[in-house]
Amino acid sequence: MTTVRFEQDHCVGTIVLANPPSNRIGSQFAEDLRVAVHEASLSDSRVLVIRSEGPNFCLGGNVPEWVGKSADWFRTFIAECNSSFHAIEALRIPTVAGDLGIATLVVPEADLDEASRKLVDQLANGPTKAYAAARTMLKAWSAGGVAGADAMMLDVAIDLFKTEDTTNGMLAGAKAIEAGGERPPMTFLGR
Repeated sequence: MTTVRFEQDHCVGTIVLANPPSNRIGSQFAEDLRVAVHEASLSDSRVLVIRSEGPNFCLGGNVPEWVGKSADWFRTFIAECNSSFHAIEALRIPTVAGDLGIATLVVPEADLDEASRKLVDQLANGPTKAYAAARTMLKAWSAGGVAGADAMMLDVAIDLFKTEDTTNGMLAGAKAIEAGGERPPMTFLGR
């Protein structure tokens, strides 16, 4: 039974936690998550949604599975899970988690699906490479301060400069200035 799967609908990729009602983190979860993240990395998705089936996003570890296992087994299990979590962070597209306990946008439960879909559509059709660059720079700054961010700046900027997102952003800014307005502000979401 697959406990986590990857789906794609046009430019929107989705990792689905598919073991309701608890979606607990166990050995099968770790393996399925690894496969799903790998499939997401091979896709042409412009945004990634992480959502769950059932009433709970994830209620934590599958503790009954751990009974009788050695500390070395547990250490490897945690490393495997962390590897997949870090792989999600390494994707260079915006990521949205569809759960009020994780997301930074809070909406009533009845509006969750609609609000998530609206945000996902906005991100998928927006400057996803710019969002990814900002996310990369913030991670570099968080880990290494200004010096860490400065060390990454040139590579990130050059990679971003070659994208359609930058071209479209520069054209939109130029049009706004030519029309007598101000350049549209850049908006970054996430952390």
